[in-house]
Amino acid sequence: MENLADWTNTRAKRKINNTIRRKQNKITDSDVTLDGMNAFVGCLLSMGNVRMPNYTMYWRQKTKLFSITGVNGISSEQRFKDLDSC
Repeated sequence: MENLADWTNTRAKRKINNTIRRKQNKITDSDVTLDGMNAFVGCLLSMGNVRMPNYTMYWRQKTKLFSITGVNGISSEQRFKDLDSC
């Protein structure tokens, strides 16, 4: 997990320097920690167990049929997207 966090941080630094999103201030430039990486992998595992038609539905507050509190309580949608892309 430590190696995964280090590789993600290295990739994120390269990506931040080469992206338009940096100018839009949408990407977070804080390094992922070991706890953050564990939380990210936990989100992925939860998403694998509880399937939704599209991953943005995990961050919706409550729908009439579903309420997924674990994923949206662990990470913001933007932070998840940033880690997933790296």
